[in-house]
Amino acid sequence: MTVFAPLTQSIYGRAGDEVVWLGPPASTLHPRAMLALVPLDPARWREGDTLVIDGSDAVVWRPPAVKASRASRVTLLGSAGALVGARHRLPSPEGFG
Repeated sequence: MTVFAPLTQSIYGRAGDEVVWLGPPASTLHPRAMLALVPLDPARWREGDTLVIDGSDAVVWRPPAVKASRASRVTLLGSAGALVGARHRLPSPEGFG
């Protein structure tokens, strides 16, 4: 992985053509996340550094399957409106969230 953005608790990098994220243990899972088994010290890496990661014990995370729904247009629009209306009550996202 080539480091392109070392942050305070995580590191963004490139693995081939993919953008990946290396975060501390117990971070939120997502398809491009790699979680360290030990706390990270991102300050030791700089942009352009190569970080070698042993992925031999890696477990690929996949989100749970979502059952298809036949929600009506009215239901979808109402739910989207409720989410937009509640956004000010949501916590600040971490990372690119």
